[in-house]
Amino acid sequence: MEQNGLGDFILRTRRNLEKIERADEPDSDKYEVTQLINSLLGIVVFSKEDPKIDVPPVGPEQLLADGWPHGLVRSADGREHNLQEIVGFMRHAVAHYRIQLEPEENMIAGIRMYNDPPGKDAPRWSVTLKISELRLAVDKIAIEMLRLIDPKLLLNP
Repeated sequence: MEQNGLGDFILRTRRNLEKIERADEPDSDKYEVTQLINSLLGIVVFSKEDPKIDVPPVGPEQLLADGWPHGLVRSADGREHNLQEIVGFMRHAVAHYRIQLEPEENMIAGIRMYNDPPGKDAPRWSVTLKISELRLAVDKIAIEMLRLIDPKLLLNP
């Protein structure tokens, strides 16, 4: 495998997540949601901190047309967010542990992520996603980062 730093890291992160999701051992200690959050953490934090990556402000309408989770693009309060904002908000939320797991019958059914600016009572940004929506968002962010790093990386996901 050609060494491409961050691109290789993102490809391997996606593969690790897929392997854990496919693991078919009934008594195995596999934690798909834990791996999903770890994947998000690595992808958004590393990508956001790489000065060579400039996440474009792809607009809300395009994101929705491309199948991004509705709650990420349009907040419950009606505000719309572009890709650059979404990646920044998610990076802040996972890097600073602004997440709450949403349990349901001894399972993690969703995750709430938020950003709370200093001195404010209400979060500046908040979203609650089902695990399937979070999984979709992680994959879409990974694909976008790979496209920005080197579009050829998408030929061998």
